[in-house]
Order: sequence, then structure tokens, then C-alpha cells
Amino acid sequence: MTTVTEAIRLVGAATALKDSSYDRIRAEPALAAKFASEITEAAREATGGKRWSPEEVAEILRIATEPPADEPAVLEGRYFRKRLRQHARAAERTGGAVSVMVFTLRAAQDGAYAALLEALGQDLRREDTVFLYRRRLSVVLPGLGAAFRPRVVERFASVAGAGLERVSSESFPTPRFENELAFLTWAEDQLRDQPIDE
Repeated sequence: MTTVTEAIRLVGAATALKDSSYDRIRAEPALAAKFASEITEAAREATGGKRWSPEEVAEILRIATEPPADEPAVLEGRYFRKRLRQHARAAERTGGAVSVMVFTLRAAQDGAYAALLEALGQDLRREDTVFLYRRRLSVVLPGLGAAFRPRVVERFASVAGAGLERVSSESFPTPRFENELAFLTWAEDQLRDQPIDE
């Protein structure tokens, strides 16, 4: 049963939800409840009137966002730096390696983007991660050193074909990078220093 105080909070949450961030929704239970209500209502509309519980919707979202057991994770580009930093630190600590590939596609090359993404999904390992941008795909390959990187890059560059504008790749640790920060800076520069609109 909803109390009067909870009802007032929910009414206020409907207005506040439009201007809320992820962090604010997580921090305020009334906003989180309203957000869940909006999502379940959208699920009901999308499925012709079937009622969904927040738990059912959460389970479907979990399934949709977790990669199958044999496929690499595919994430939004905003997670690139954090994931790359984790793998670079692990490579330094354990004496391992990590490689990065950044594929930049020409404008209006949706077919090349889809073909490249499909090939990456089929051929990469579960521990690899693909990051999506508007006209770029970046890939973090933990455990893959400089000796093997050129063959991997060549394989995927051939899939994109004429749609590929540029591919950049490097590994860490190598003599080119004196530390993890230098490697992270190089990787981020590959996403910034190109004359295309993001």
C-alpha cells in the first residue's frame, strides 16, 4: 500500500524525472520507482498490453546487455578509457600485454560498419571488448602483444574494405610508451585527432 507521503513523492518524481541524471535516479528511491514505472509502461505498450513487472523487465535488460558466453562485450565508447586503463595496469603488473585497434570508417558507410562489427563479434575472444562510436569502432585485446597484432588488424581491415578510412593500432607495454598514461593518451588521441564529425 502506498502512503500519502510516498504518493506525494511519486507525483513530484514524475516532474523531476525529465531533468534527472543516472546518478540522481539511483540516489532517490522515488525517482527510481517512477523510472521503473515508466519502463514497465513502455514494455506494456511495446507488447500489445501485456503487463510486465520491474523484475521481468530487468531480467530482459540483463539478457540483452550481457554478451553470449562466446562473444566479446560490445560497449558504448564512453567506457573505453576505464576498460583500457584496467587492462594496461594488469599488463604492467603481470608482465602481460594489451593491444588496441581503432577503425575509422568513411562517411555514409553503414554497410562497412555493420560488416566490421559482425566480423568482430564472430572472430574476437570473449575477453576482448568492442567500443562503439558513430563512425569508429575501437577494440581492446587483453593478452595480445605486438607480435600478433598486425595479423589481427589486417583481417578486420579487409572486412571493412573501401569503407575504411583509417586503422590505428598499438600494444602495451612496448618501448614506444614509457608508461600506462602514455599508452592511454595515444589511444584517446586516435579517437580525437581525426577530422570527422562525431
